[in-house]
Amino acid sequence: NLVAAYRSAKRIDKALTTARRAVESNPGQAPTLNALGSVLLDLKQHDEAAEMFRQATAKDPGFHIAHVNLALALLAKQCPTEAIKTLDQAVSLGAPPELVSRTFGIAYRDLGKLMESERNLRRAIHHDPQDSQALFTLLSVLEMSGRKFDAHPIATALIAQDPGLAHAHVVQAVTEKDEAAGLAAIGRALALAPNNIQVNMVAGTLHDSAYHPEDALRYFCHVLELEPDNKKAQSRRADIILSLGNFTQREKLVREFQLTLDGDNEATGLDVFNLQALDVSYETIAKAAKFSSETLVQQLEPDASDLWVPRVASKSDRIRIGYLLPYTWFHSLPMVLRHIVESHDRERFEVVGFTMQVGQLETSFEQSYKAAFDSFHNLVGLTPKQAAARIGAEGIDILIEVSGNTAITCMPIAAYRPAPVQVHLLGYSITTGASFIDYLITDEIYIPRDQAAMGSEEVVYMPHSFMPALPQPVANGTIRRAELNLPEDAFVLANFNHPCKFEPIIFDAWMAILKRVPNAVMWFGHWFEETSANLRLEAEARGVDGERLIFAPIAEHADHLRRLTKADLAVDNRLHGGGITTIDALFVGLPVLTVTGPTPSSRLGATLLNGIGIPDMVASSLDDYVEKAVAFACNPDTLASVRDRLEANRETTPLFDFKRYVRDLERAYGAIWQRHQDGLSPALIDLKKDT
Repeated sequence: NLVAAYRSAKRIDKALTTARRAVESNPGQAPTLNALGSVLLDLKQHDEAAEMFRQATAKDPGFHIAHVNLALALLAKQCPTEAIKTLDQAVSLGAPPELVSRTFGIAYRDLGKLMESERNLRRAIHHDPQDSQALFTLLSVLEMSGRKFDAHPIATALIAQDPGLAHAHVVQAVTEKDEAAGLAAIGRALALAPNNIQVNMVAGTLHDSAYHPEDALRYFCHVLELEPDNKKAQSRRADIILSLGNFTQREKLVREFQLTLDGDNEATGLDVFNLQALDVSYETIAKAAKFSSETLVQQLEPDASDLWVPRVASKSDRIRIGYLLPYTWFHSLPMVLRHIVESHDRERFEVVGFTMQVGQLETSFEQSYKAAFDSFHNLVGLTPKQAAARIGAEGIDILIEVSGNTAITCMPIAAYRPAPVQVHLLGYSITTGASFIDYLITDEIYIPRDQAAMGSEEVVYMPHSFMPALPQPVANGTIRRAELNLPEDAFVLANFNHPCKFEPIIFDAWMAILKRVPNAVMWFGHWFEETSANLRLEAEARGVDGERLIFAPIAEHADHLRRLTKADLAVDNRLHGGGITTIDALFVGLPVLTVTGPTPSSRLGATLLNGIGIPDMVASSLDDYVEKAVAFACNPDTLASVRDRLEANRETTPLFDFKRYVRDLERAYGAIWQRHQDGLSPALIDLKKDT
C-alpha cells in the first residue's frame, strides 16, 4: 500500500526503495513481487518488471492482476502476441472485463488487428467513460484506420457526461475539422489540465499547424519543463526556433546542440535531417544518423534475431521494384515519384507501391499516384513487422525507401529487411546511417568520394544530378511588380526557402549586397508574422532599412512560378541549399547564385546548376558570392546573358530531361540487381563510366 501511495505521488525513488525492501522482507509473496514489478514498469525497466510479474504469477497462479501487469510489460517490450496469451490467462482466472479490455485493445492495435482493438477499447470506455488511455488508444486506432474524425462523437458524448474530462476535450480538439474550434477545444483542455504533458503537446502541435509559432513554442517549452527528455518536444522546439528568424535565439540553440555533439551525446533533440541547417560536418551528421538508426532497431525488438521477415522470391522475369512511401497526399516528393513510376520501362520493371499513411479524404492526386503503380498496397494500421511481412510476401527484388530520417519515416519497416536489396532515394538524400540500407543514390558533386565513405551505404553515382527536375505548369497571364508589392525599378534578390534554412552568416552576405546596391530589395516568402518581423529587425541591426525586405504570401505553385519571373536573381542559402525552390527558379528562367560548402546540403545548388550547364553561378566563397551578386546588379547585360543561357540550356542539358533521368535511374537499379544476382556484396557503382 505504501508503494502504491508513493507511485500516486510520483515519488518513484521512494516507491522503488520501499518495494525492494518489501520483497527482501517477504520473499516469495506475489503482492510484493507485483508491487516491485509495477515500479520497475514505471521506470521503463521492462525486462526486470516482466520477471517480477512472472515470479508473482508462479507463486500465485490465481493472482490475475499480476497477469495483467505482465501483459503490460510484454507490450512495452513490443511482444503483443505473448501479451494477448497472458491476458487470456488472466480472464480465465476471473479478471474483470474492465481490467483487461483496454490492455487487450492496446495489444490488438500493436498487432495491427484494428477491429478487435476497437471492440475492446469501446468496451473499456463503456465500463469507464473517463478512461483516458483507452480513449486515446481508440483515437490512434481510428487514425490508423483512416477514420480519425470518427472519434469526434465519442469525445463529444464524453464531454456531455463530464465537461471536466480534459482528455475528451483533447480528442475533440484534434478531430475538429474547423481550426478555430480545435484551438478552442484545446484551450478548454489546458484550463482543466495545465500541466498535463499530452495536453500541452497537442496544444503545441495545433498552434504550430495554425501558424502560431510563438504559442506553439511556449507549449513545447512547458512540456520540457515537465519532462526534459521528451524527444518530440525537443525536436519541435528546435524546429520552431530555427524558423523564427531570431538569430540570437537561434545561435543559443546552436550552442546547446554543439555542446551535446562535442560531448559525444547523440541525443540532440533535433531531427538528423535538420542538422544540415547547422554548422556541423558531414561526419557529425553521419554519426548522428547512425545513432538514430541503431536506436530505431533497438526499439523494434528485444531480440535482434527477430529482425527478419519471410520473403517470397520474385517469380517475375522483370525486376520487381517496390517503392516504400511515407504518405500519398500531394507534396513535392510524391509529385516527382508519381512521374518516375509512370515513366518506368514496364518491359524491364514491375513496379509495386506501399504506403504507411493516406489522406483523410482521397484526392484526385492520390488516385493518380496509386494508379501509376502496377499494384499498390496500403500498410496503414500495420505494425512495422507486419508491414515488412506484407512487402516480403510480394516478392520484391529491390525495395526503394524514400523517407530516411525524417518526421514521417518508413525506416522501422525497412529495418526488417523485407527485400534482398534495399536502396534510399530522394526524400532524405544523405546517409541514413542504417545497416539495412544497402545503397544511396546520389551524384559525385553532392557527395564526393571522400565523403561517401562516411555513410553506411554504398553509393550509386548518377551521371548527372541525383535530383530530378520536372517541368511544371505556370499560371497564364502576365503580372506586374506593383501587384506583388515590388518596386518597378528595384534589383530584386529572391529566396523563397523555408526560414529554418536562414542563418546569420548568409544573412550578413545578403545585407552586404543590399548595402552596396542601393536599389536592391530582398524578396522572401511570408511564413509567419513573427519571422518577417524578426528578419526586418535583423536587417536594421546590420544597418539596412527593414522595409527593403519584402515578404510574399504563400501561393499556389503555378501562381508562384509566374511571379518568380519578376525577380532578377535568386540567391541560395549557405548551409542547406534550396531543392525544389532552386528548380522552380531555374525552370522559369530566373538565374540562381549559390555558394559551395563542405557538406552535401551546402552543395545541392552546385549539383543543380551543373546539371543545367551554368557552373559559373557557383561561387567558391562568400566573398565571391557577394561580389558576383553586386556585379550582376551593376551590369544588367551580364545577367541577361546568363538568363539567355539558362533559357537555352533548359531544353538541352540533363537537369530538365526527365526521361533521361528515369533511364539513368533504371540503369542504377539494373546494376544493383546484377551485383546481387552475381552473388556480390554491395559496392560503389559509378554510372558516369558508362555514359
